[in-house]
Amino acid sequence: MKTVCIKDIAKKSGVSITAVSLILNNKATSIPEETIQRVKKVASESGYRPNAIASSLKTKRTKTIGYVMPSIENSFFSEIAKKVEKIVEPSGYSIIICSSDDKFEKDYNLIQMLTSRMIDFLLYCPSSETLKSENLHKIITLLHSIDTPYVVVDRQIKGDIKSKVVCDDHQGGMLATQHLIENGHKKIACITGPLEMSSANNRYLGYEDSLKENNIPFVKDYVFYGNFDFESGYKQAKEALKTDVTAMFVCNDLMAYGALKAIKESGKKVPQDISIVGYDDLMFSELLDTPLTTIHQDIDAIADCIGKYIISVLEEKNTEITIKAVPSYLVKRSTVARREEK
Repeated sequence: MKTVCIKDIAKKSGVSITAVSLILNNKATSIPEETIQRVKKVASESGYRPNAIASSLKTKRTKTIGYVMPSIENSFFSEIAKKVEKIVEPSGYSIIICSSDDKFEKDYNLIQMLTSRMIDFLLYCPSSETLKSENLHKIITLLHSIDTPYVVVDRQIKGDIKSKVVCDDHQGGMLATQHLIENGHKKIACITGPLEMSSANNRYLGYEDSLKENNIPFVKDYVFYGNFDFESGYKQAKEALKTDVTAMFVCNDLMAYGALKAIKESGKKVPQDISIVGYDDLMFSELLDTPLTTIHQDIDAIADCIGKYIISVLEEKNTEITIKAVPSYLVKRSTVARREEK
């Protein structure tokens, strides 16, 4: 089928190409309303679609936002994309989603690819590999070299001077640990994420500080180092079960699912033998046979902050840097039981 262009619309409508261009771009301030409606009707009936490439070459804008996320399998990141898109869609923007598979090289290459395609804005959640010291300087140099405005999401980059929207992970770590302490637990394991990652480190520091506030001794043998995936949660929980812990704070829900599998395989029960608190409040957490008590990250608030910031930068030409920490809260379900002192 032949592509319909504005020249075809002009011929069918009996007006000039310039007039059609003004009407279809909503700039027809001095053209009669009857002519405007006639041209729009012809365009609609002809199946006319604007040439996005030609338009972007002229306006230097593509109406696209690039989003580099660590994993499309983690619904936390994909939910952010879904909710941000609802905010920016009315202004004509769409989101291109790219997954780095938590790899530095893919992070780096995806940012280069997206910016070379003239995206208007970049959402970026760094991979765990990117946050390692040998890669951090490279990604900061890249971000400082691009002309595209961007915001770092969820995981902070040390030394980054641009805008970021993160959760208050220290507060979340304290809430999770405090809940276990309030239920009589003193021997609490912590399965962390990669500690070079700000979100993982802050959750772990919240765990430490909550123990300190409650005068509970810190035991280094109760700390196990995961990688924010199911398998590491499973593996580290098996190690934790070799100790005398009565509870676990697992620093994200995917690892908590792995921990639940390990606990079940050990013959112990949740929460009767081992209590557990996760982090993220993924959609599956309330659907488990024993629904998971977890820290809820307010995705709506995160997305609202990001979406409004994008619009302020692209539509209102805002150049101010924004740094926002969104508070979290505890969701009590069925994986924590009170432990009576013996």
